Amino acid sequence: MKLISVLAALSTTVLASLPVRAMTDAQEIEMGAGVAQKVEDRFGGVLPDGDPLARRVQRLGAPFARLSSRRGIGYSYKVLKNDRVLNAFAAPGGRIYITRRLVNMAANDAELAAILGHETAHTDRRHIAATFEKFGRDQRAGTALGDKLLGKGKQGIGRSFISLGALIAFVVASPGYSRRHESEADALSARWMSRLGLDPRAEISILGKADRKAAAGEIERYWASHPAIRERNATLARLIAQENLLAVARENGGPRLWWSGRQASAKKRARRTRRHRRVVRKRRIAQVMGQKYA
Repeated sequence: MKLISVLAALSTTVLASLPVRAMTDAQEIEMGAGVAQKVEDRFGGVLPDGDPLARRVQRLGAPFARLSSRRGIGYSYKVLKNDRVLNAFAAPGGRIYITRRLVNMAANDAELAAILGHETAHTDRRHIAATFEKFGRDQRAGTALGDKLLGKGKQGIGRSFISLGALIAFVVASPGYSRRHESEADALSARWMSRLGLDPRAEISILGKADRKAAAGEIERYWASHPAIRERNATLARLIAQENLLAVARENGGPRLWWSGRQASAKKRARRTRRHRRVVRKRRIAQVMGQKYA
């Protein structure tokens, strides 16, 4: 599936002038709303909220949204009804998408959470907004982006504007993320996972699967725009060791591969265990002394 050419054909209607100043949350949310339906349509739509896979993705994504520092963004997590493409991406304004095929590739909740955390981190760190701000400050760069995504000579190209088709192509193909952006998203996702009690090493394992898919020629163009996966995994392994993220995960009831659905900390579970042991001990004492314990 050639995403760039297909999505470019969606529209040549001028969306808006790229921002010269810093993009506000409201502007980013508006931009996301402008591409959401088109993106969803091109991937075959999204699973309904009541679908088990959709509920699972929402349940795993929500904790990352709560950890995000961007309180003005209303995050959403949706599963695209696509079983051919391995892809996940963050649209502007906190809209996180993942294809059904990629959901099914994750062996456990931690691997799936690593993907959702990574995409949430892109939004939290304003990577999409920063990229468009950069293009907005340079009209020629904006024109070059349009030529690259939509092809020279297409209607609407050659101006300091970007079409809806180009914006969608940017969102799903992610050609604008820098190595720094990807490294920041990897690191923030691993730290968040540890705080949630999930095993941060799951981020390494899911990236390893992506690397093998890439070697087999099964991976979507999206992954090719990221830094070398082996390089990313080596950096993640160093981060986990240097920041002792497994210890952080243990402090929060992990490191777990599966989400329990409860946010009880290790201390709370320990208190429950001690309380239960006290009750059992008192009952045994009561039985020995022939007393009724209630």
